Amino acid sequence: MTEKNINFPIPNPINDHICDLVLSTNFPWYFVPDATTLQHGGNGAFAHVLVNNYEPVSPFYDAFSSVLAIISNHAGYDRHQVYRARLGLLYPSTQIHNKWHTDYDAPHTTCLWYINGGDGNTMFKDHSIAPIKNGLLMFDGQELHASSPPTTGVRVVLNVNLMNS
Repeated sequence: MTEKNINFPIPNPINDHICDLVLSTNFPWYFVPDATTLQHGGNGAFAHVLVNNYEPVSPFYDAFSSVLAIISNHAGYDRHQVYRARLGLLYPSTQIHNKWHTDYDAPHTTCLWYINGGDGNTMFKDHSIAPIKNGLLMFDGQELHASSPPTTGVRVVLNVNLMNS
């Protein structure tokens, strides 16, 4: 699958509402000691899981359900094929990028929805993609990739992993 970074068809008022929600003091973020492996030894970050193993697990799921349906449809999947949806919030760091990884061993499609824009590229072995506010990056989830922290502000991304159930 070819990577695509597109201006995404989520209406800007909805994107702005989601951005305001996740950056508010009322939204629960959970510290993870490593943005990639969730274990100690990496670049700390904050996460919020909306869907895990095809099941909604967050009380904030309803605020994202339409966005998840649009992302799924745009990637050629049904909304019930969202295996995991995880929000990630990265702060500036001295690390150039986080650990190289694939999200899962099984075949899947990864979609990254850049909620707030800014910087903090998504790295691939031979190139990188700069985030665009309300942009979507789709790629074969088995391709090695890494997030990179922003140089200023925060980087907020919704990582959606789609796979056949």
